[in-house]
Amino acid sequence: MKDDLEFMERITHDLVARQAACQILGVSEGAGKEDLKKAYRKASMKYHPDHNQGDAEAARQFILVKCAYELLAEDKPCTQLLE
Repeated sequence: MKDDLEFMERITHDLVARQAACQILGVSEGAGKEDLKKAYRKASMKYHPDHNQGDAEAARQFILVKCAYELLAEDKPCTQLLE
């Protein structure tokens, strides 16, 4: 029973993370790779450190955009946010 609860918590956490990633990139939950790539490029240009020097919030948003793309396009969880 404990394993079932842990499994459900992991699934819920994953779904919430994917929904947040979709919001960060501004795409629907069923977005394909091309849509994800376009949204990533657009958002990364907006928040890129070279275009926002000295802006800590833009730097944080840039990391969130990168993490969101990696999660949705590559199914790779973000480790940068844990550091």
